[in-house]
Amino acid sequence: MTDILGAVYSFLAQYVPDVDSGNIVRGWQNRAALPDDSDYIVLTLLTTSRHGTNVHDRRDDVGSETDIEEIIHMLGEHTVQVDFCGQDEQIVMARATRLAALARDGVAVEFFKAYGILPLYAEDVRQAPFTNEQRQWETRYIVTLHLECWHDVVIPRPAFTAVNIQIEDVDVHHPITTE
Repeated sequence: MTDILGAVYSFLAQYVPDVDSGNIVRGWQNRAALPDDSDYIVLTLLTTSRHGTNVHDRRDDVGSETDIEEIIHMLGEHTVQVDFCGQDEQIVMARATRLAALARDGVAVEFFKAYGILPLYAEDVRQAPFTNEQRQWETRYIVTLHLECWHDVVIPRPAFTAVNIQIEDVDVHHPITTE
């Protein structure tokens, strides 16, 4: 399965250069500690939805004459929320705006192509400040990305390589009895 958050992490590490890559964390998880620095980015996979009908394919070259693999391809859209947090509102907003601009550009299309991901669009930047554990306001800007990629499910299926057909006259070999 494609690592959606890993791909977004790599994109941010390359195109938001003033953030330490150690300050980009996955999700608002209970066991994930926030970085010591007050400037950080949090990546959260919000939703995954299926688009269209599955596409079926099969592979005969699995190494056995009596087995094949059925491959079910599902096209999925992944919504990723990227939270930019920090003390300086201008810097945090500039980072979020940079992502929104690049995610709507050919730069993102070329970058994500290596991961098998197609960036669809980015929602507008929005502000969402919060209070930290010291009950002080923290600046937060959010950009939501919409990314699309194919997911494959491989199922082994039994098969055969030859068929032996025999034709028989059923009336002769299996006569009808009226008892």
